[in-house]
Amino acid sequence: MVTNIGERIKTLRIENQMTLADLSQKTNLSISYLSQVERDKTTPSLATIIEIGNALGVNPRYFFEVDPVHAFVIRANINDIEKKSRQTAEIFPISPTNEPSRLRVWQYNLEPGKEIKGIPEVDSEKFCYVLTGVLTLEIGEEVITLNEGDSIAFDAAHSHIFRNNDENLCSFIYACATMKIQR
Repeated sequence: MVTNIGERIKTLRIENQMTLADLSQKTNLSISYLSQVERDKTTPSLATIIEIGNALGVNPRYFFEVDPVHAFVIRANINDIEKKSRQTAEIFPISPTNEPSRLRVWQYNLEPGKEIKGIPEVDSEKFCYVLTGVLTLEIGEEVITLNEGDSIAFDAAHSHIFRNNDENLCSFIYACATMKIQR
């Protein structure tokens, strides 16, 4: 278990497949200084921790938490869920919307004949699981039809459109995972 700031920085840097030189380049801090921080030979300032956190894609509070592993629960009570209605679909967040996170999950209820254009995002992955109905997904030039129980994961850097070409409502789970913390 990671117990101190230096160890957390090193562990996160290695998980991100970064060398000290890579981190140095992203933070404008010297390699030797970063090495001393990782070995707890020096204590970084709060400004330095913020800069390192940004370079590693985490909120700086990560380095100070007793246990950096979090679990957020949203209970199924529909009255507690922030429901958004759009012209094309009802959107229910499944993951918390008020917590910084690299992962966002929603349930979409897409009306027949409607479509939703996804926003391309660099360094992100998207996932979709069809609960009911038939979903047509256009990723770049490729068109994929997903039936109930089908799922797909894809690089979010490509333009993508979700379409319900069927005569029935299509419900699907939609998730986006990014390298940077979303707010």
